[in-house]
Amino acid sequence: MTHEDWIGTKEAALYASVSEKTIREWMDAGNLEYKSIGKRKIRKTRKSYIDACFDLQTEINEALSA
Repeated sequence: MTHEDWIGTKEAALYASVSEKTIREWMDAGNLEYKSIGKRKIRKTRKSYIDACFDLQTEINEALSA
């Protein structure tokens, strides 16, 4: 795992086309894996984790609308 594999909350939000608040909520809910770095607890996640989170959200939405 290289440093390039990890992206910050802002980049994650741009990648996922959602707000930074949504990314933090997914992290806080345990739906999006992340690592905290440093005293300020900068959150870093991977694009593959975001893709998995989207897949799960899509399944939930489809089940709710059925």
